[in-house]
Amino acid sequence: MKEKPVLSLAEKIKLIRKAKGLSIENLANAANVNISTISRIESGAMQYNDEMLNAIVKYMEIENAPFAEHEIEAYKNRIWVISELITTNRITEARAAYDGLFPVTKLPYEHDLILLYTMTEAKFLSRDNNMSAFEEKIKAADAFLDGASNEALILYHRNRGFLYYARGDHKNAIKQYLLTTDIESTIFPAEAGVYLNIGVLYFYVGKANLATNYVEHAKLLYNHDRTNISGPMMDDILVACYQAMGQHGKAKKLLNKCLVSAKSVGNALTIGSVTCNLGYAYGIGGEYKKGLELFEQGLEYLKDYDEQYKTGLYSKTSLLIIAKKYDDAKEAIALGKSLSKDDEMFTIMFEALECHMALQSLQKNNAAAEYISNVAIPYLKNGSVTYRQAAIELCDSLEAYYKKHRNTKMTMATAAVTRDIYKEMFMGDVE
Repeated sequence: MKEKPVLSLAEKIKLIRKAKGLSIENLANAANVNISTISRIESGAMQYNDEMLNAIVKYMEIENAPFAEHEIEAYKNRIWVISELITTNRITEARAAYDGLFPVTKLPYEHDLILLYTMTEAKFLSRDNNMSAFEEKIKAADAFLDGASNEALILYHRNRGFLYYARGDHKNAIKQYLLTTDIESTIFPAEAGVYLNIGVLYFYVGKANLATNYVEHAKLLYNHDRTNISGPMMDDILVACYQAMGQHGKAKKLLNKCLVSAKSVGNALTIGSVTCNLGYAYGIGGEYKKGLELFEQGLEYLKDYDEQYKTGLYSKTSLLIIAKKYDDAKEAIALGKSLSKDDEMFTIMFEALECHMALQSLQKNNAAAEYISNVAIPYLKNGSVTYRQAAIELCDSLEAYYKKHRNTKMTMATAAVTRDIYKEMFMGDVE
């Protein structure tokens, strides 16, 4: 960031006049003085008096503009208050505070304030789900980065991160949010929302360890009110990551706590999702009966939630296969397929479970092995932590099958895929 030049009031007025395309004569007429007086004032040879200044700013429609340093600081503070109100979904209060905000776009030398103002407008647009206008604001802001303060750059990188997030470009979103934390760490206390965003994005790109670190940190930073909004999301991500990392006891402990909280609120979706996750945690630990009982309870709560029901059914079917309850698994797979006719992801996942079950007998079944190898694993291995964990389970099944049939080449190839998935989940950052 370049050092911001210190401008006198006269220099500021001159820059505004030129930006508006006004002549010295225009200004002289507005202030009821001669042209030479305005010329001398703009050169610094003469000072404005209050009457003259009031006439000029009124003529140029810049009354209430933040000229003095204390006015600029007050303006910045107001922007941050509005930004926080938007972040905490207090939109009515934010709009009320915003309505009287002077449009600093009329001050061509104030790149920093223009960037702050533009980013506030962008946040309103994102809340209104007007993403095309939101993107235009971000593009417009690029012209004001030179000379911007760290405070303004924080809002810029947050909004650009959200833009990438909305596009599904998770890797570039992470980079923008990381730039935000780098800048924030030098001037502000750590902010939970940014850490949560980074954790969620790391989860989506399959980085279990990094997702855990950031979400756990966000959970420590969140205050009580904000936790009520984001707590379930944080817990869902942590459970999935703990399970992917083999920390099933830790997952179970968190889930039991979540279940108590969910039941106290009475939210069927949360109760059902937590109960199914708890069923998987018990089942993967060898307590099949307990796990399947919990799945039955959880799915009953989820029957009105299509995607969550299919997710729970998939996990239950996976446990049925592990428990060698193949007849029940066949029935669950048939139901899953019938519910997933128009859903590519779940169609592939339930088809993969059917192939996975077919390989459990270790009888020759090249079609099942090829589907898992060529369709299911490539589809799942580059997804979120949850999908990568599903890909690893399929790799384990495939590797056991190839070992049984003494196909050393495919055994080694499958083992290499498993290692690559683990490497992606637990080593390094996004490219």
